[in-house]
Amino acid sequence: MSRLFRKSYHPPGTAPGTLPEQVATGEEARIHLLRYHGAEVVEEEDCALEQCLPPDGQGVLWCHLQGQPSTKQLARLGELFPLHPLAVEDVAHHGQRPKADIFAASTR
Repeated sequence: MSRLFRKSYHPPGTAPGTLPEQVATGEEARIHLLRYHGAEVVEEEDCALEQCLPPDGQGVLWCHLQGQPSTKQLARLGELFPLHPLAVEDVAHHGQRPKADIFAASTR
């Protein structure tokens, strides 16, 4: 039986919401953006994470990360989009079954 993803977990005793010191690939994920504003669609490749936030709050922005984000990118994503630390941690660990978590509104 082949596995698509290797499971990865923190060592026992690690505090919940802790990101690993280095994600396995060590490379940054590539970011591809699609901006939808009315009938206009703009595509951008190899973007910075800060570009994932719509400047005017209007329209729809699709931010696609291709590859495994580095620990630095994951931490920054959690800051830009006030994500719960447990949700950010789940991105770093592979091999989990699909799930839905409901978190209270962020207090960041």
